[in-house]
Amino acid sequence: MGAVKDIRKQAEVAEKAAARAADAFVANQMKTLAEAFRAPGRDHEKEQKEEEMSFTVKGMCRHGELAHRRKTAEAALTKARELAKIGCYDVHIITPEGRDYASSEFGDLPRSAVAWRPIQKTNTHP
Repeated sequence: MGAVKDIRKQAEVAEKAAARAADAFVANQMKTLAEAFRAPGRDHEKEQKEEEMSFTVKGMCRHGELAHRRKTAEAALTKARELAKIGCYDVHIITPEGRDYASSEFGDLPRSAVAWRPIQKTNTHP
């Protein structure tokens, strides 16, 4: 919450500067700046909740560690395969609950109901 306090403080400073400004143009600019600071931006609580409810795909590449967020297990698996294909190693997926799956455990990763559907066997014999 420190960032929110800092933004509110900046809005107050801009309002005070607008009140003290002798030039009408500068005063108007400061008022506009104060309004911008007070305007609702991205919903940080919603953003944090989305971050908590996402899958994280991590892998080591020649330039260092890469981390990507995906909303579904299927999307995370796709990204993990892409990372492995481009030469990343130590690829793993972290679920929203915090469980860390190494690449050898990707088959155990819980998936959605559509992807989890068993293969239906058909009787082709008479």
